[in-house]
Order: sequence, then C-alpha cells, then structure tokens
Amino acid sequence: MKESDAKTKWCPMIQVSVVPEAETETNRGWRRGLDYDCIGSECMMWRWKDAERVSGYCGLAAHIQ
Repeated sequence: MKESDAKTKWCPMIQVSVVPEAETETNRGWRRGLDYDCIGSECMMWRWKDAERVSGYCGLAAHIQ
C-alpha cells in the first residue's frame, strides 16, 4: 500500500503514557498528541515493496505478492 494510506491505519505497537512528565522516545502517544496511527517509513518495521519506494507494508504483517 502507499505510505500515505498506511499512515491512516492503527498501529498495535504504540506505547503511551498518560503522565506528561514521562516524555520519552517510546511515549509516542503523549508526544504526538495521542496519535495511534502507523508512522510508515519512520518505523523500523516498515518495509518497502519496490525499489522506487512507492509502496510498502508493515514488517509485522506477512508480505503478500
């Protein structure tokens, strides 16, 4: 799928805290204003499907050809 489409999907790997003082790199929910969606190529699990980097997929999901 296109990265822009992926960014509209919920990500099960989000780690958040309801404590504002707990601002850390893993506390994405607080830092990004409770954004639970995919971050696409900013994520270490994102995999590009093609060399042109037009479409890709979540590395947690199975790649279907």
